[in-house]
Amino acid sequence: SNVVFAGDLERLNLPKENDELPTNSSYRIINKSGILKFKNCEFFLVELVSHEDEMKQLVKIEDIGSYYTWKMEDSCFFSLDQPFKIWKEAFNTELILDIQEHFHATEIFELNQNCKVKLEKGEDIFNRGDDFTGAISKLKYVRDGEIVNISGQICELEREEESAVFEISENHHTIKLYVNTRFMEPGRSLKTPGTSWTIFNLVKQTSKKKNVYLTSTLMTRFQYCGQYSSEQTLGFLGSIDSLQSGKHSVAQIVFTVNEIIKLSFEYLCSSCGSSCQNGRCSYVGCQAPAKFDLNGSICVSISDDFGTILMVAKDVKHIFTLLNLKSLEVKKFCEELKSVGSFSYSKWNKQNSGHSIYQHVLSADSQFHLYKGLVKRYTSKSKNEVKLFCLEVTNDTQVINDILERELDR
Repeated sequence: SNVVFAGDLERLNLPKENDELPTNSSYRIINKSGILKFKNCEFFLVELVSHEDEMKQLVKIEDIGSYYTWKMEDSCFFSLDQPFKIWKEAFNTELILDIQEHFHATEIFELNQNCKVKLEKGEDIFNRGDDFTGAISKLKYVRDGEIVNISGQICELEREEESAVFEISENHHTIKLYVNTRFMEPGRSLKTPGTSWTIFNLVKQTSKKKNVYLTSTLMTRFQYCGQYSSEQTLGFLGSIDSLQSGKHSVAQIVFTVNEIIKLSFEYLCSSCGSSCQNGRCSYVGCQAPAKFDLNGSICVSISDDFGTILMVAKDVKHIFTLLNLKSLEVKKFCEELKSVGSFSYSKWNKQNSGHSIYQHVLSADSQFHLYKGLVKRYTSKSKNEVKLFCLEVTNDTQVINDILERELDR
């Protein structure tokens, strides 16, 4: 197996509260968390091991600006013989429960006052955090509860107040990742189509139905790996049938929209997140300049020569493309939408049928257009139904003709 288990390779072994603190001030960085929030404080955690006696410490760093300078296997030197003190605010909190459960640790430390840090590049003899990851296809051989690192393309499926669900794809294998966002907020850049990521310090789990999934820990972090080309990665034109059957988890398809099932738009205040009404923030206490973010979601029934399936899109640019709106129409649409704040449509409930925005829905529903999309297969939690999630879509006739001609020449 080419899976490397971070939990087997390194385990934290922090001293008890009454133990003597270490006096050696030279350490090696062996692990790092993402940016965390706790009691209005932003920080990140680094796992350090002493060069002298191999004692390990989990240390809170509040200097967020130095986050990217703390790199795996680098050495750090402290100006004090006893650079750490126990972070008492973390006692009996979910922070401690998390590291106790997943990393066998009992305390988190912070730097003593006036302690200065010097970082030096280390030898890349073993870069646990950046080089060694497991394959999704091999996770079935990993014991439940083990800590693993996974690389792949990420698709956000849903987000609630303190949790988010992602789907990770790698070589036509997919797995769901459940992230606790109470202390950590995954960046918006994760939603960027065509990007590849490595996610560190995840826990492998298996459901009662024998489905493998992953959960986050306090030490989970997302590392951007680069852009991938859908043309190079896929190199073929897929079909709805191949996605439904599970033969492919990600594919390019050429399709038509049969029917709009659901559609919703909402303008929210960029500063406080409240709804927008008549071009103003609905929260009376918000004093920020009028600036709003448009959120949207659409569910459509699509078809190709091989099948029919429901597809979901949440990028507003993709939604406007599926509605076949031109740039001037989009501008007018947004102006109308900003005046009402929100709009929702359902094929089963046409309560907004008198609204001018509704006419755009009728127009899109009555026209025939070909689209080319990059889509991911996923299974909905509510009905256990296979659906597609739209990553990219275009209605450019030339682009569609080009890919169809290339497919005919193969």
